[in-house]
Amino acid sequence: MKSRRTIPYLICIMLTGLSGLFVHLSGQPRVNDSWTTTLGLPDSLEGYSVVIPRYCTNETCLASYDLAALADPQTCPQCGSGLLDRTLAEQTVLPRDTRMHKRLYRDRNDQAYFVTLVIGGVEKDSIHKPQVCLRAQGNQLLDQDTATVALPTGRRLKVTMIEFGRTPASGRSSVQGTYAYWFYRDGRETPYHTERTILTIADGALRNEWVPWIYLTVSCSTEAVRGKRRDQLTGFIRTFYPAFLASRPEQGEGDPQ
Repeated sequence: MKSRRTIPYLICIMLTGLSGLFVHLSGQPRVNDSWTTTLGLPDSLEGYSVVIPRYCTNETCLASYDLAALADPQTCPQCGSGLLDRTLAEQTVLPRDTRMHKRLYRDRNDQAYFVTLVIGGVEKDSIHKPQVCLRAQGNQLLDQDTATVALPTGRRLKVTMIEFGRTPASGRSSVQGTYAYWFYRDGRETPYHTERTILTIADGALRNEWVPWIYLTVSCSTEAVRGKRRDQLTGFIRTFYPAFLASRPEQGEGDPQ
């Protein structure tokens, strides 16, 4: 069993070597990222209100705001520093060519779902294992598995679901939530970071081409028991993902519907 788990990593090592040799012989890979230039998240979603967050870049402030409530979308009203579409920590850690969009969708029962879209850059650190960020934010990872979401179109979307917990600084009560993620590129979806990595390396080794992946995450934190929370999250993805696919400016022949 253990030997089977090492197979994907051996494939990665082999393809990395081939990719390096191919780039050495053929020059830098072609960049094919035109389909991501105007990619974003839906600003409206039936049955949900939408908040577009903005974050202060002053490390002593770090306030966050709803873009619609700001008189000046570029300036923090509390300290006068600049505002970004990502947190200061994300701006500091992620490579400069990483693009990001965030939305907070809230249903009629006031349940909030936080969605992040990351468009990977050329550097491999643009997209990394989500577990790294969750732990860095002070979360304890409680469980992880792969779930299937039945979309209205009849297709089935596989996502990785992580149960996490966090105890606030006050120590009064723990916060629990569910976090779902998957990767998309060129008509292909996968919930597996290793598969995404192998396919990226294979592109460089076999086609001398770099095509960015996008990384979608959806999370919710509630007092509901785990099963109910997962049902709520699955229900939201069932509504959100078709709307996201439909909102893209262009759809290639291989794109899922």
